[in-house]
Amino acid sequence: MRVFFRAGMGPCMGRQCGNAISRIMTTETGLDVSEIGYFSVRTPLKPMSLAELASLDDTDP
Repeated sequence: MRVFFRAGMGPCMGRQCGNAISRIMTTETGLDVSEIGYFSVRTPLKPMSLAELASLDDTDP
C-alpha cells in the first residue's frame, strides 16, 4: 500500500494511520482485512536518544 498511496511514509511509519488505511481499503475493495494486510512495522519501532541508550544497564533484557 505504501508504494501506491504514500500513506505510512511519515515519521511514525504508519503506526498512526495504518489501521485506518487498512479499514478504508477493506471498505473500498470489499476484501477482508486479512486479505489486504496491515503495514509492516519498520525500525525504529520507537525512537530512542543516545542518552537513553547509554543509561541502560547491561543486565537489562
